[in-house]
Amino acid sequence: MRIISVVYIFQLFHWENAAFLVQPNSRSTNRFFEEKHKRISRHFNTKVTGRENKSIRFNAQENFEIPRLEDSVQCGGRDFIKHIKFLHKSVLNLTGRGLYDRMKVNIHDESSDNDIYKFICRNERYVLISHGTQDDPVYNFGNLACLQAFARSWDNLTSMPSRLCVVSKSQDEALRIELMQNVTNFGFVDGEYRGYRVRGDGKFIKLTECCVWNCYEDNGEYIGQAALFDTELSPIVNSTGI
Repeated sequence: MRIISVVYIFQLFHWENAAFLVQPNSRSTNRFFEEKHKRISRHFNTKVTGRENKSIRFNAQENFEIPRLEDSVQCGGRDFIKHIKFLHKSVLNLTGRGLYDRMKVNIHDESSDNDIYKFICRNERYVLISHGTQDDPVYNFGNLACLQAFARSWDNLTSMPSRLCVVSKSQDEALRIELMQNVTNFGFVDGEYRGYRVRGDGKFIKLTECCVWNCYEDNGEYIGQAALFDTELSPIVNSTGI
């Protein structure tokens, strides 16, 4: 029992920086992880009791505003447009579906920088967020929907280690260990997920579906990880109960 506990603690420590974890889009695999989630929930004897509040909306006056394109803000040494193109190409190559398709926007590879900024950076429905390659990865990009969903300013988000957005020492951490292997094996995970992310105001995002993938430059250099989810499927709750 002591040996098992030491290994378990080591696994938690080793994977605690993984901020985005979801289940593969496979019925059989989903059923496997649903059963795994149930067993982990029973082990921790916890129950999600958060009260959903789908009516919460933010407005521009609350200062959740993304920098302008002309501000030339850098994301891991890249400007907004180059960074987004790398995220798009990476998820397209890994899954067969790019950002533009997933976010249901009418842009393409030849679209202008202004159009990409308008439909991706200023999108208010689909959260797009990424972090770098540090030992303790820090967010380097979040679009307008992301800032609103996480209730954080640009400066606050892009100075925060990604591990701080997860509920620590909860059943989510235990489930994350099981799911992380899929990121290692496949380079992405895509599909249904039940988990929580911490907002800047102390409330939580209740994730129900998400995609996370490894990101690369055109030369194949690994530049971090990104995640995408639909806010209409991920309500804000006041508590998690975990």
